[in-house]
Amino acid sequence: MALTLTTHFKDQWREYFHEEPPNIPRILNMIKKGVWLQRGRRPLFDEEGVPYNIVGMYWDTEKNCIIKVDWHSEKVVTVVTPKSKRNGGR
Repeated sequence: MALTLTTHFKDQWREYFHEEPPNIPRILNMIKKGVWLQRGRRPLFDEEGVPYNIVGMYWDTEKNCIIKVDWHSEKVVTVVTPKSKRNGGR
């Protein structure tokens, strides 16, 4: 497996934690120790037959954040914290 960090993940991590993002071994350790919230699934298909993936979500209790991973594309896609903006900017 060649897991990589997206630019979005890195930018979000820097914004929320004011530090450089963790490396891949640390991310995998956070996932291993974390709480599994949602299994990644692929491929699923919408009503028009277009395929899409559901990301895996893992809660790291030490950093109090949720890490989202697209295992199909092997990318750590984002991090969500209590500081994250709510959907719709509310």
